[in-house]
Amino acid sequence: MLRIIRYILWLAIAVLGLFLGYQSFSSKQSAPPPVAALSLDKFAPPLQGVDYKAQNWTVVNFFASWCVPCRAEHPLLQEIAEKATVIGVAWKDAPKDTENFLQELGNPYQQVIADPEGVQNRLWRIEGIPATFVIDAEGKIRYRRIGPLLSQHLGQIQKIMVSLLKTQ
Repeated sequence: MLRIIRYILWLAIAVLGLFLGYQSFSSKQSAPPPVAALSLDKFAPPLQGVDYKAQNWTVVNFFASWCVPCRAEHPLLQEIAEKATVIGVAWKDAPKDTENFLQELGNPYQQVIADPEGVQNRLWRIEGIPATFVIDAEGKIRYRRIGPLLSQHLGQIQKIMVSLLKTQ
């Protein structure tokens, strides 16, 4: 009986390994979506004290000090902050923890909005963090990324920013 259970476990592990290997292989084969497909054209919920019309674009990033992927994407946010206004929304985070996080890693945000109750997450319809949005001067969402930013996302964001400059 133990021998049968052992074979079943090994078979389950093998099937899982094949499935994960296929997922990894198939995800590497697909090309990134064209920039035009990233334009969402939905209006961004208002954030207190943020005027989207003051810039050609605004980057809104939801983060928390306890979020490991937020730490991983932080250098990319600092790179974006050199070219754009970046607004941070500290989601369900203690103000002192947010302050320590930004002192430790650097502060790419022109403004940090505290969201201790997670109200903004519901308004922006996101369930987890990090989450990043590019908003144009009309307040329309042009790009949405749920999860940590990676270098390929930075390229997509830069293409959107350039296209927004050309249209204005």
